[in-house]
Formats: sequence, C-alpha cells, structure tokens
Amino acid sequence: MKLSIVPVVVGLLATVATSQAAVLILTPDLTESSAPYPDSSVAGTLNDPFAYDPLTPTAPLPNPTFGSNNSFHGNSGSPTIAFLLDGTYQALFIDLYGRDSSIERDNDITIRFYSGSWAVGDLTQEITGFEIADTFPFYARVTALPGTEADRFSVSSPTQVYFTIMELRGSGTVVPEPTAGLLLLSAAALLGLRRRSRSTNA
Repeated sequence: MKLSIVPVVVGLLATVATSQAAVLILTPDLTESSAPYPDSSVAGTLNDPFAYDPLTPTAPLPNPTFGSNNSFHGNSGSPTIAFLLDGTYQALFIDLYGRDSSIERDNDITIRFYSGSWAVGDLTQEITGFEIADTFPFYARVTALPGTEADRFSVSSPTQVYFTIMELRGSGTVVPEPTAGLLLLSAAALLGLRRRSRSTNA
C-alpha cells in the first residue's frame, strides 16, 4: 500500500507559513532608560488595565490624567524609555497614549527599532518628528516600515525635558525561528520529490 505524503507536506507548509499578529509583551529595559521624575516610572506606561485591542486602539482608552506612578515623566534633557520584546517581530506598530494636560510634553518623538542589541549597527529603523495628538483621544500610532524586524525599541524626545508618556502598547507578527525556515524548505523539497516521482512513474 502506498502512503501519500502530500497531505502531510501541505500541512507542514501551512503551519510554518501561517503567522498572526500578536499583542507585544513589553519589558522595560531600565539600563537603557532615563531616570524618571519622582512618582513615575517606565513600568508606569504599561500598568493601566484598560482592555487594549490593536484593532480598536482608542476604544477603550487608558486613563489620560497624570497621577502617581501611572506614567513615565522625564527628569532630564532628551529622556528615553526602552523596552524589550518577548521575541523578534515584524509588521510592527506602537500605540502611544498621552495626557490630558501639559500636552506639549509628548511632542517631537523619536522611536528606534533594534534587533539583537542596542548597538547602532543593530538599529533597523528610526522614525522622528511625530507627536501624540493634543486633542482627545490624545493618541498616536507609529508604524514600522514593511520588513523592519525588532526585538526591542526605544521612545525618546530630543527637545522635551519633561517628556511624558502615559501608556504604550503595540502589536506585531512573530518572525519564524531559523528552524522553522528549514522545516519549510524541507517540506517544499519533499513535495517536489513527490511530484517528480509521480511524473517519472506516469
């Protein structure tokens, strides 16, 4: 009895090729972040329990009112906040939420995506000169260029000493591990051999 490997190969191809966008799991990197103003922190940009949905990022919204430990508030010139991702992602976008007072404190924002380390050589994209809306819903989305890969990113402002971010979220598509790529190639090769065998036996 002949066993067909085609369904197995097709299944492998579908499994490896299929990828879905996921909400980013962010971890503050304090060694790469500026010291915050008292009663604020990098982790404060992640602690509002609003039900973030990347498809409807402004419904619901986080709390926009500045308060103790519910945001990052810069305490020096050109402050930076940095985050590590739980893997390497592409098709990235970052959703930034501002405050409902002192709205100029989230102007002139730079975001940098890196892959591998914080070294300049691992910078995969830099986006400059954007800001969070000064009117309700005090929100902005930053979208990375297609093909940009990152496992970390930073958010900064070169001009705002008291740079403030209330909340920050994001989404992206996981970049397959090299072993997954090898599996895809192997599956394709098996499928090619099967087709070649059929044409030879015809």
